[in-house]
Parts: sequence; structure tokens; C-alpha cells
Amino acid sequence: MSTALKRKWMYRYNQLKRYYEKNGHSNISARHKRNKSLGTWVVRQRVIKNSLTPEQLDLLDTIQFVWDPRKNSWEDNYEKLITYKDQHGDTNVPVNFEKDPIFGRWVQKQRRIKLTLSEDKVEKLNNLGFIWNGNDYIWEQNFDTLQSFINKNRRLPSYKENLKLYNWINQQKIKFKNLRLEEVKVQKLRGIGIEIN
Repeated sequence: MSTALKRKWMYRYNQLKRYYEKNGHSNISARHKRNKSLGTWVVRQRVIKNSLTPEQLDLLDTIQFVWDPRKNSWEDNYEKLITYKDQHGDTNVPVNFEKDPIFGRWVQKQRRIKLTLSEDKVEKLNNLGFIWNGNDYIWEQNFDTLQSFINKNRRLPSYKENLKLYNWINQQKIKFKNLRLEEVKVQKLRGIGIEIN
């Protein structure tokens, strides 16, 4: 690498270092609004990694340079999922999660791409108690709440007592009529005395 190229490389590196010191990461996108040329340079370093000098590699590593942004993104979101479970008791992040919509979409995506995820990622998610089917999870929660209510009161809730549960029972009846309620769910509801038909 010529002296001029080294100087140019150090100029960009120092820009990235300042960005890292200000923002706490060095993972700039090529579409970075404020400095597209720096974002393009970051992407280029990944492409030419094998031709960088050991010193350049070390410099980039000192600012936690992200060599594989997709892998890093998955790990970052997995860490968020651990935090979410600690705070909420489950991994059923809403797809339109207000605090972090991108994270909510990431959780939804894991369900969609389960068959293409690596065994290691599936195992990590399973060990965390990942909810692969959010709709089934919510259904089971509503069923458990209804079952507890019936066990305690020996009757169904009225709309005044528990409008949410009352509406949920009616939704199950409508789904049954439209042939959209799985047989296993029909049997569970009948098992606690719900006249589903």
C-alpha cells in the first residue's frame, strides 16, 4: 500500500474512530445519511479484509469493527430478547413493539425463517423458551385465564365482569362456525364446558 493510500486509509479510520467514540459503535451503513462516503468505506473494509495489514486489522478491532453485520445483528437482537424475557416473563414480543419496532419485526422473522436458521440459533432460542407461534401462545393464555375463572366461579364470565374474556369466547365460536378453529382447541373448550357449536 502506497504512502498516499495509507494516509487516506488513516483519514477514514480516524473519522470512524471519532464516530465510534461518540456513538459507542462503528457499524455504519453504506446508506448512512450524514457521511455516505464513510459508510461506503466501512463496507469496503469488509470486502478487502484479506488485503488489510495486521496493523490495520488491529486498529479496526480496537473500535469493535463489525466484520459480519448480519451475525452481529442477530446476536444483538438475541441479547435484547433475553432482556425482554427478564422484564416480561416471556419471549412473545409484539410485532409492532412500540419501544423498538425493528426488534419486534426481528422476533417475528425468526418464527418465519425457523427452517433456515442454524441449529445453534434454534437451540439458543429454544433454551430461552422462545415462542415459535405467538397466536397459539396467546390462545393458551386466554384459555388458561378462562379455565381459572370457571374453576373459581363455576360459570362463564359475563361481559360486565370480563369483557376481554367474554369477547374471546365469542371469537372462538365464530372461528368454529367458519371452520377456522383447530380440532384440538375445540376439544379443549368443550372439555371445560364451553358450548362451541
